[in-house]
Amino acid sequence: MIVFALLISYGWVIKMKKNIIGLGVIVALSPTLACADGAYIGGAFGQTKVDVTSEGKAFIADIGAKFDDTDTGFKFFGGYRVNGYLALEGFYTDLGAMSVESLGEKVTTEANSIGASVLGILPVTENFELFGKIGFQAWDQKAKYSLGFSGSDSGTDATFGVGATYIMNRLSVRAEFERYKLDDWNIDMMSVGIAYHF
Repeated sequence: MIVFALLISYGWVIKMKKNIIGLGVIVALSPTLACADGAYIGGAFGQTKVDVTSEGKAFIADIGAKFDDTDTGFKFFGGYRVNGYLALEGFYTDLGAMSVESLGEKVTTEANSIGASVLGILPVTENFELFGKIGFQAWDQKAKYSLGFSGSDSGTDATFGVGATYIMNRLSVRAEFERYKLDDWNIDMMSVGIAYHF
């Protein structure tokens, strides 16, 4: 129970209620996007990692905890290409899970995010582009304890990322790095995805 209290005090215990709202929004928008020239939908899969502060790392070391800060994540997205240099995009992202284990007690947390971003695009060649993006997201978290307790939290924060896209007719492949801010800590995601352009 001591570890339980300490984890709460350091903000390790806050994660989501996985909802499918984000996916539902993308699916609901698909018919509309399909009628819009410049619209696209897609999905991506990759690795998530919790960005831990030096104070957090010191705390974990002090209590002798085992910390698993990486997992797999995925996302669905849909967007509209305004012109050659600007796009608007909505997304639902599953940010995976992390866990902290000490003295036989384990806390596992999961998170997801739904939001919208503005993309600034830099065409390099006819088929290759670089992009940067900044957006606003609503996140949700849920924590589960080995002792049977659970907790949840939610909020709104910024998100940003950079990436590259290779375009092949109506399909494009993208690789990107994204950072999702969740109150006082961050989750980073490296992913590869594919999109269909209407």
